[in-house]
Amino acid sequence: MPNRTPRPSYAPSSLRRLLAGVALAGSLSLALSACAGAPKADEMPSSAEQAPPPADSAAIAPGEPAPPPPRPRCNAELAQANAAGKAADTATVERARVDAGGDLVRVLKPGQFVTKEYREGRVNVYVDENNVVTSVSCG
Repeated sequence: MPNRTPRPSYAPSSLRRLLAGVALAGSLSLALSACAGAPKADEMPSSAEQAPPPADSAAIAPGEPAPPPPRPRCNAELAQANAAGKAADTATVERARVDAGGDLVRVLKPGQFVTKEYREGRVNVYVDENNVVTSVSCG
């Protein structure tokens, strides 16, 4: 009777494919990390080039956290007064954004689905079925 060695339960071709996939993933991550090299010494700011502290930094006690920066404000009253009743063309919508002091604007039509997250600097321009501005709000 010939002496036979037992065969492994896995298929050699599937093991090769698995190893090839692992090797490919490893080489891709190494290649991508090489692209993000450290900045050169002459590109890094020295201690003399750092920005001066803010003027009100003397009021902050050492070890205390700095107060948060002021949040952008949106005031829709002026935009509402200037845009209500006008056609919501590009110029009217942009004027509403500027008047309200927002950083972005969206036009909302009747029945349109709207996300509910609140964004401080966003101006909402509501229009009717005829694309006439009915109201302006922030958020």
